[in-house]
Amino acid sequence: MNLYRGANVVGSFPVDENTVFFSELMGADKITAEVVLDKPLDIQIGDYIFHLGVKYYVNDPAELERNASYTYNITFYGESYLLYNKIVRHLGRATFSYTGRPLDLCLLIRDNMRQIDPAWKVGEVPEFDEPFTFSIDEMSCRTLLTTVAEEFGLEYSITDKTISMTPRVGVDTDVTLEYGRAKGLYALRRRRVDSGFGTVWYGYGGAKNIPLSYRDGLGKITFDESPVQVNVAKYGYIEATVTFEEVFPNRTGTVEAVDGLFSVTDSTLDFDLNDQFITDGGAKIVFKSGALAGQELPITQYDHSTKVISFGTVEEDSGYVAPNETFKAAVGDKYTLVGIEMPQSYIDAAELEVKIRTIAHAEANATPKYAYEGDLDEKYVRQFGLRSAFRAGNSVIVQDSSLGIEERIRIQSIEYPIVNPDAISIVISESRQYTKVEKIAKDTKKNLREVKTTKSAATYAKLAADEIRNYAVVQQFKKTFVGDRAIMTGVFVAGNPDLGGVAGISGLENDLE
Repeated sequence: MNLYRGANVVGSFPVDENTVFFSELMGADKITAEVVLDKPLDIQIGDYIFHLGVKYYVNDPAELERNASYTYNITFYGESYLLYNKIVRHLGRATFSYTGRPLDLCLLIRDNMRQIDPAWKVGEVPEFDEPFTFSIDEMSCRTLLTTVAEEFGLEYSITDKTISMTPRVGVDTDVTLEYGRAKGLYALRRRRVDSGFGTVWYGYGGAKNIPLSYRDGLGKITFDESPVQVNVAKYGYIEATVTFEEVFPNRTGTVEAVDGLFSVTDSTLDFDLNDQFITDGGAKIVFKSGALAGQELPITQYDHSTKVISFGTVEEDSGYVAPNETFKAAVGDKYTLVGIEMPQSYIDAAELEVKIRTIAHAEANATPKYAYEGDLDEKYVRQFGLRSAFRAGNSVIVQDSSLGIEERIRIQSIEYPIVNPDAISIVISESRQYTKVEKIAKDTKKNLREVKTTKSAATYAKLAADEIRNYAVVQQFKKTFVGDRAIMTGVFVAGNPDLGGVAGISGLENDLE
């Protein structure tokens, strides 16, 4: 096999049974080789080989053992690994919030990768109505791409440095595999998948925009029929919970007019913001699209007769202040409101959404999940010309009467020696199987909320001060304010002792600074 640097061949090495190709759905895509040579191999990071017309790159130094010969252990990585080489930056910052749909995030990744290689492109990406806000903290382009795919329920593929997303990678094949002679499988192993199995599911939504008294202070959206029970008679009573934090009482509006930097109009706003109780540190307008996407700005005034919402600024730790003349609201921008108790109709809609999602989740996770590892009969693969059918993401029909299996299952990963590509081993499962690197990225993302919770406890005093400051500038809400951290009414301000607060201010002064 030839080794390339730029357009030139700089070396070669023999291909044997130790040179193995491995591919995984939205994960690994690599070739590992153990090479024994009688002279050194000139190999550097950035060199590459071709397999089936696709480039595989050297991303880290090859391991070498020298005795009577030179033994190299080399890993060649597919294009998706190049995304690990670039930290995502936006406006010069590596730590920021970014609100967008899948296409917006793919374009952000593309723009970052083009700083290294202008060949990167974006292919087909599904359209979504609602954007999502991502907290990005020194994240690689690859980790962000995986995060985006999971948040929107999509899968990605990369071909010729073109990033594409789809609800599902791969196709349903008509291949049937069964254990036994001339049936396709000569070995089949089953292993349990840690997939959050349960038969009694409690479903919850987010904590924003709900009354403090909601369901006796539960603190987050739920529904009357919770928990949802599925397969209890078959597997027993096994409780589990699922939370959809992005589902809470909210309304997505559209900016119809803009007056300067700090006022927008939306004539379709169907309730008086002045009549809504303030919660969660103060009323805010949160832009979901446009130049201010992701920004949460404190509302300073609302005129229900004109439907004009006025707001203040937000300053980040870096000193960046928004809005400004460069980044400001525009007609057509989408926004929502947080920090207020929404009318009951919006609470009802959020409860229904949580119910629908919980039922779907319960039905999908009320059966233990398994992955099957299978070694294919290479003669069977060769005889029926099935090699191209075995790709990560495709599905096959698996039958085994002794194990009670007869179902269509997706291929999660494939592996074969390059010198004998019909000697295929596969992992099939309806639950995605993570490689070590991808699992670390997934677990890191999963733990972000726990980290944020810890930080929240450490910065309680600042948050309480923010509540007071936000209340003070929202002039139209001249009534008693009960927040998570502070209570304010006329001449008295006190902290919440349950959260570590203490009595704060009492007197007749209006200046809370």
